Amino acid sequence: MRSVLGNAFVEQENANTIRRAKDFRCGTADTLLGDRRIPLSRFRLFVGVVDGEMKVGRIGEFADSDIVTPVVNKTELV
Repeated sequence: MRSVLGNAFVEQENANTIRRAKDFRCGTADTLLGDRRIPLSRFRLFVGVVDGEMKVGRIGEFADSDIVTPVVNKTELV
């Protein structure tokens, strides 16, 4: 990965894109995220601040209590 454009925000109609990593892992594979209702199963990467540093990785690379949001861009969706 060359860069990350950070622009996470709470969506207006479906504010479910910012959660604890555990909640993304334990949710159903097709939970619909954000106002565009993108299936959770389409996201490969997540981003969060861990120990004061920005971290990007697969959901399994985050601790249960880390607050993360999916990386939303066309090249990172499966």
